[in-house]
Amino acid sequence: MSKARELANLGNAYSDGALSNRNLVINGSFIVSQRGSGRVFGQWYPLLDRWSTGQYQQAGHQQVSVSDPSVPTIKAVRVTSSSTSEAGSGTRMALGQMVESKNCDFLAGKQVTLSFWIRFSSNTVSGTSSGFAYQINEYDTVDPSFYSTGGTRENNTYISNGSYPTSWTKCTKTITCGSTMKNLGVRFLFADLFNTTNNSDAWYEVTAVQLEVGDTATPFEHPRSYSDELTRCERYYQLSGGVGRTNSTTGCDIYSIFKTPMRATPSASINDGSFSVAQLGRAQVNINSISLTYMQTNLSCGCVVVTSDTGMTPNIFAVTYGTAFAFDAEL
Repeated sequence: MSKARELANLGNAYSDGALSNRNLVINGSFIVSQRGSGRVFGQWYPLLDRWSTGQYQQAGHQQVSVSDPSVPTIKAVRVTSSSTSEAGSGTRMALGQMVESKNCDFLAGKQVTLSFWIRFSSNTVSGTSSGFAYQINEYDTVDPSFYSTGGTRENNTYISNGSYPTSWTKCTKTITCGSTMKNLGVRFLFADLFNTTNNSDAWYEVTAVQLEVGDTATPFEHPRSYSDELTRCERYYQLSGGVGRTNSTTGCDIYSIFKTPMRATPSASINDGSFSVAQLGRAQVNINSISLTYMQTNLSCGCVVVTSDTGMTPNIFAVTYGTAFAFDAEL
């Protein structure tokens, strides 16, 4: 069989969906955002599912539309300065994602390729010396703390200041993983982006992030349906209500069945806003605090104890009302 025929067959296989499940990055199309929109840096996972912002300087971070026909009809993330007073000399801003160790077991010694599309507000940013770095980070430990270790081997490629593309541009990077590699991460790092007044409106946008086995960047795995991508994200973070019974005048046991079994025992919190439970035949009661007390070994459900100052009637049916519980099992 000729090389041309082989390539044609490969193209047909891709068009027919045979090359699916290549992307080790989850939510590389930035379409899932269970935490809302327009959050700021300073939290590990402030907005877009599976994407961490590290422990650097605060900056704006939001979903935006992709308008270039060369990129699939998906979303992008825009990273921008929210206030120049937040930054100082040496400020670094990082956006990245860890690949769960269970998905890295077979990668030691193999080649992997990162690809993504990017554009900047300007081709020059004041005060930046080293430029914009994109990295594939290797770790010799399982599920390490992403930003505190910096990676056993940081594989950096830079886009130099003055050369930032202002129209959508595809970038790729290939490395050979070390023989002791246990974990991989991808990260975008911009030094000194927000340390001058001239950069108050500076931003960059990234989309179609893909990390795959091999030495060639194949077309972005698209489309993953929203429901498919959401299910992948819910293994790490999901929102859920629940039903249960009151156990006293101040407490209630609420049982939540997870839509997707979680990666590990999650923490539980109130997602946003006020929260209350509605009692059967009684008035709803505002909740002051919650705690996660029980988790099945298959990680498919949990019991959350909620408490209030008063107002519960013991031993009656109750349901959550208002906002949801946030269950978090991120790396």
